[in-house]
Parts: sequence; structure tokens; C-alpha cells
Amino acid sequence: MPLWRAHVPIGRSIDDHRWSIAVLLLLTALLCFGAGLSGPLLFDDLPNLEPVLAWQSGELGWWEVVFGNTAGPLGRPISSASFLLNVILFGDSVYALKLVNLLIHSANGFLVYVLSRMLLVTGSTRTTRPETLALLIAIAWTVNPVHVSTVLYAIQRTTMLSTTFVLLALISYLQGRRMLAEGIGPARAKSLLFLLFPALCIAAMLCKENGMLAPFLAAAMEWSLFSRKHRPRPVRTFLGVLVLLPLAIGTALALSALGDQVWVAYEHRSFSLTERLLSQPRALLAYASGILIPGTSLGSVYTDGFQASNSLFAPLTTALSIFAWLVLIALALLGRTRFPLVCCGLAFFLVGHALESSVIPLELYFEHRNYLPALGLLLAASAIVQNLPIAQRLRMGIGVGFIILCALVSHVQSTTWRSHRALATHATATLPDSIRAPLDLAALLAQDQDPGPTLQVLDRLSRKPATESARIGHLVYMAYDCTLRSDGSPERLDPLRAMPPTVITPLLTQAIEMLGAQVLDGYCKRLSPTALADLIAAYLNHSTQPKNLHVRWRLEHLIGKLRLQSEQYDRGIAALTEAFEHGGTVAPVGVDLIANLIGLGRFDDAARTLAVAKQRRDAQDASTQAILAEFENQLAGTQPDRH
Repeated sequence: MPLWRAHVPIGRSIDDHRWSIAVLLLLTALLCFGAGLSGPLLFDDLPNLEPVLAWQSGELGWWEVVFGNTAGPLGRPISSASFLLNVILFGDSVYALKLVNLLIHSANGFLVYVLSRMLLVTGSTRTTRPETLALLIAIAWTVNPVHVSTVLYAIQRTTMLSTTFVLLALISYLQGRRMLAEGIGPARAKSLLFLLFPALCIAAMLCKENGMLAPFLAAAMEWSLFSRKHRPRPVRTFLGVLVLLPLAIGTALALSALGDQVWVAYEHRSFSLTERLLSQPRALLAYASGILIPGTSLGSVYTDGFQASNSLFAPLTTALSIFAWLVLIALALLGRTRFPLVCCGLAFFLVGHALESSVIPLELYFEHRNYLPALGLLLAASAIVQNLPIAQRLRMGIGVGFIILCALVSHVQSTTWRSHRALATHATATLPDSIRAPLDLAALLAQDQDPGPTLQVLDRLSRKPATESARIGHLVYMAYDCTLRSDGSPERLDPLRAMPPTVITPLLTQAIEMLGAQVLDGYCKRLSPTALADLIAAYLNHSTQPKNLHVRWRLEHLIGKLRLQSEQYDRGIAALTEAFEHGGTVAPVGVDLIANLIGLGRFDDAARTLAVAKQRRDAQDASTQAILAEFENQLAGTQPDRH
């Protein structure tokens, strides 16, 4: 019996039209998300797809594309292979990339239907037709607005493919579990648990690391839906080998090998580990609201405006969110026996967020993290509705009404994904705390060569009460003022001097470098290199971050170039040396330092720096090696003059 039948003897039913179900899910997905398929590549899309485009131009082999990805610890080769296959079949069409995403999403919707029906039968819901309720859950999941930023963001195929294999793994687990409970085919049941399930988990992890949560999701289902008294020995072995053992190993690795990396990564963030952990209960409630209340999800890729929690009561919603989750968990535990599906759904949602909503120093909020966990809340909500003391027809009406509302919201949100400008314009208007949205909008408006709209957007950003927003707004305003009007607005340095940062974020570094590039290229007629170098130096002196962080040595590098352009040679060389000694890359930091040392006749210093540069691992690319070899020849030519 195939897995999709889930070993449930229901005779002729909606399941006999499974191909119709698959087509229905595809059509609903196309209706809801189709408006955004013509949109462009965004943000992480370009760097992650660059190897595929390099293969297309003959610069890389397929092996390097599939197995050379460094996006995650495991390389995500299955996801990389899917992007490569996309280009082989359809060329470099962005529309085709997103269309395949939608097809994968539709297939996942069918797997959600299969898994939901199995869970509904196991959880003994009041409904007499679990296949009908499972179909409603699958459609609600497929059209949910929280998935807009997953389906239409090309690189999030990694999330969707990982979910495909996780869903298959959970289906295989429930199938094997039921067969053991009913005493049917124990050998086949064990093969499902101990062969197929681990294989699917590995495949999921080779798409994206979230796949490692599959055993824990299976454990959550086992704990909430099955009686401990009737737990067969193979199931206990499964829980020990595939759940407890990986948990122990993963915890040990996290505390040892990954510990230092995690702490260092937080040095680049504007929030600490404690602040991230305090923020996540609020983020989880926001996710839950977006899933269950259509129209409250962002549906956008601009999620940087989510405020970090500085303490339990700053903001106050931090403590309230923690309390709300404790109450929900307590109610689910108390009602576990009577309402197992509610408990299972809540556990599924929380376990699904256990990786990306924990200690890993990712950004605070992203809706694509709900792609699989959303199923848990929809399952719990459907179980609650099915247990309401109302007529079955009214329950059905609630479900259908929810689906229609989800579909309408998803369609509206998808229309903003038609172009980068539409997406940035909408986010700038609706997400007042986002910094990236107005920055992107300004860059897009600047393409029209009309300074008015561009500078207006940036001026509004610079006037926001948030210090980081104001700081970046002033800096980027000055950069575009140089580009579009050859001015630079040096009067904006005064408010910038009054707001030195304790933490220099990557976004602030990019804004400073953007202005620095305009100054170095001579576009800022009224802004001197010395004035900008002094401002950056003041920021670095005020920062509490270690000097070996890339955001710091990049700015030291910029200070050096600005000082040298102002003919402050000693101070410029000192800044370049500081940048190189604290981890600056050979290209361009080391190259700039050696070139200027040679230009100033400081050959001994240049030779010593060259020796260090040749030992740096980042100097091994061919172009950098060629530059270093040229420097070596130049220094060799100075030997007679030095003795």
C-alpha cells in the first residue's frame, strides 16, 4: 500500500481523486502567488546563484556548483543541483526559477494533505471525514500569506526542498508506527523507521540544515499522539538512536566547536545573545498571528525593523509574550489526553522553530522560518474548531472563509513582488522601522537621475527617532548628494558626530563605505577626505567591538585611503597597517598597503608586509598572486639602491 494512503481503511473517498487534489493545490498556489512570479532576484539570490551562472558561462564545472556551495555547514548540494537543473532546462530565466519554486510548494501542499490526514486519524478528531478536513488544512497551508516571502524569494527553495524531505520522513515514520501498532509487516515497518526515515532526513539536511529537526518533529508526534504504555520496542529504539543520540551529539558540538563561532558572530550584530533569546517569544507570537490572522503577516523580505528586546520589560510585550507562551504550553499539556491534536500542533510549531529561533545569531525575524512550522498551528486551530459546540456546517464555513481570506491576502501581497521598486515602495510605506527598504527605494529612484525623490526618501530616514536609522540616513543622503548633485552636504556631519555607535553594524559599514567611495572618486565637492576620516576614526574609538572584526578593519582601511588622499601619508600608512594587522584581507587591504609603502620609498616595510601577505590563505587566488609577484619584482629592483 502506498504511503499516501496512510494505512487508513476509509473506502472510496476524496482520496480516490488524489490527482485532482494535486491539481487543485497547484491552481490555488498559482492563483495566490502567480502575480509575483515575474519579479526580480533579490538580496541573497544573486550571490547564491552566482556559481550556477558561472557554470553557464563555462567558468565552473557542475561538480563545483553542486558541491562547492558554502552557504551552510553541509553545502546544501541538493538545492544547488536543483538550481543547476533549472538553468539547464530553462536557461537563466528568473520567472522559471520562481515557477519551479511554486511547483515545489504545490507538491509540498499535497504532502501536507497526506500528513495531516494521518495525524487527524491518529489524533481521533471529532470529524467523521478526516480526509476532507485534511484537504482544508492543506489548502489553508498552501495559500497562507506567511509563505509569500518563501515562494517568491528564489533562494528560499532551499527551505522548500528541505521541507519536502522532512514531510516525506514524517509520513514514513507515521506509516511505520501504525504498522507496528497494528502488527502488520513488522520488517517493512522497521525499514521505514530505520532506513527510509534517516535517508530522508539526510536528504533534507543536504537541502538546508533545518532538516535535522525531522527526528524531533517525529518525537513530538509520538509524545503527543501515542500512548506511552503501547510504545513498541522498535519505537523506543528509534527515539533513542535517532532523537536522543543526535540531541546529545548536537549539544556537545554546539558547546565546543561552534561555541566560539557563535559568540564572535554576535559581535557583528546590533543585539546580543540574551537580547535575541528575549526577542524570540515576541517573534513567535508575531509569526502565529501572521499564520492564523490573514493580513497581519508582512509578506515582505524587509524584516529588519523588528525591535530587539533589551530586557523583560523593554519592550513590555517581551514579558507578556513569554507569559502567553507559558500559558499556551500549560493548557496544551493539561489537555493533551482530551485534545492531542492541539498539543501536537503546538509542539510541532515550537520544535519547527527550535533551530532558527534559538542561539544561532541570525536576524531576529524572517517569515520563511514558518514554512513547515505553520502546519502545526493550522493543525491545532482546526482541532479546536472541530471541537467547538457548533454545527458541522458552521465549522466548515469557518474553514472555507479562512481559506478565502488567506488567498485574497496572499494575492494582494504577491503583487508587490512584481518589481523591486514596488516591493521597496510598499515596504517603505508600511514598515516604518525598516532601514533596508528606504535604502533600496532610494537606490532605485536614483536610477532616474532625479535627486529630489531620492534625497527626500533619505531625508525622512535621517529624521527617524531610531539612532541607527538616522545615522545611516545621513550617511547615504550625503553619498547620493555627491552622486546626483556633486555636493555632499557636509553640514550633516554635525548630527553624525553627535551619535557615535557602540556597535558598528554591517549596514552602517556599508553606508560609510558608500560615502567614502564618492569622496575618494572626487564627487563630493564640499566634503573633504579628512573630515570623513576623522568621523570614522571617532566611531571606531567609541566602538566596543574587537579590532579584528571585519567591520572594523574595513573602516580602518577606508580611513587609510582617505588620509593618503589628503596627503597625510604617515597617518594613512598607520591606518592601513592597523587594518592589515587585525585581519584585513590581502586584496585589497594588503595590496593597498604594499603599493603605498613602495610609492613612499619604504621598501623594508613593504618587503616585510609582502612576506606576511604571501603567507595569508586569502592570497592564494591567481590575480592576487600575480599582483604580489609584481610587487616582489619591484622590490627586487630596489636592492642595488638600498646597499
